Amino acid sequence: MLDKVQGICLTIFLATQFSLNSLYSPMLLIGWTALAGASVCEYLAPNKIERPLWVLGALLFLQISQISAIPGAAIWGNGNWVLTAGVFLWVLPMPLVYMAANQHIERWVCLFGVIHALFIIFQGFTDFDHTSSVVWFGSPEGFSHNPNIAAGLLILCLPFATRGNLRWALIPLLTAIIFTNSRWAFIVASILVMAMGYKNVISIRWVLVGLGSLLSGIGLMGLFTPVTASVASFNSISYAQVVLENVSVRLSAPDWPNLLPYGVAETNGLHNVPMRMAAESGVISAVVWVSLSVWALCRMRFSPAWWLMVSILLLSVLDHYTWRPHLMGFWFVALGILAVQPSKDDDNINNIIPKRKDTDNNGDK
Repeated sequence: MLDKVQGICLTIFLATQFSLNSLYSPMLLIGWTALAGASVCEYLAPNKIERPLWVLGALLFLQISQISAIPGAAIWGNGNWVLTAGVFLWVLPMPLVYMAANQHIERWVCLFGVIHALFIIFQGFTDFDHTSSVVWFGSPEGFSHNPNIAAGLLILCLPFATRGNLRWALIPLLTAIIFTNSRWAFIVASILVMAMGYKNVISIRWVLVGLGSLLSGIGLMGLFTPVTASVASFNSISYAQVVLENVSVRLSAPDWPNLLPYGVAETNGLHNVPMRMAAESGVISAVVWVSLSVWALCRMRFSPAWWLMVSILLLSVLDHYTWRPHLMGFWFVALGILAVQPSKDDDNINNIIPKRKDTDNNGDK
């Protein structure tokens, strides 16, 4: 019972972090309270989950790098110490997410993702003005404040929609990605669906359903929303050129790398997470993040947590929001689950990752 409550509390924390638009939001207190509840459940649980202490030490080093960036920004860095301090306050409890991670968040995070997806689709059909001329107010954001971050959550929910009766969630999650107009999210979603099909995590039928959902999203936007021209441009050569130019801008690296923490960088470049970490928190911090991520990928291969880490790393190639407070918690969740040390009777693994059913209700593998 405690582990289920723990999963619900952790999901509330992730949802509130994602939905925050400032440090003054009351949802910050709600999220921290929920995370405290998850931590208490972890402490009171009769079957303790064993994780390597060196991983926790590495996470604490990342926190030290974050807090060191505050004086670093003020003394030798970019002077942006106020924003750097705000970010540190936002990410301060993240190691607790690592300690409290368990598999019971799967269903609840997936449910939140579906609600978020349906909200995005609703906004896509209604968020424009018909009074004088059709004016679209921009890409839908759902519960977020940014369409790219909104698409990021949809991607990170996909690994949780690979089990049994949760697979139907692939349809709204993938359809909503199109409405956000996030190009990298569209590419990552396509890669994930095909890769999970190739590894038999989902059946070929669900691969076709997933890819069909992406295509149906394009069709729905083109037929029933004021962004028909934007959708049509996906097929144009000029649009491909724009995409390539945007990639070069995102990977541009002014004042990179830095040995010491320099503080939050406000630039159109540095969208690659390790590059941004090397610029903001120092090269060693970036090396630690990459090392932990690669180490995690060597464990519990093809489990939902493994696919979650894959999703994060793919998104992190051209977007840095996976290492921003809104979605940062998912990396700690994936790492926390993948870091579990199996005991002799495998109680730890069974407590954090349920035995996978070979078939769903329809007999699919």
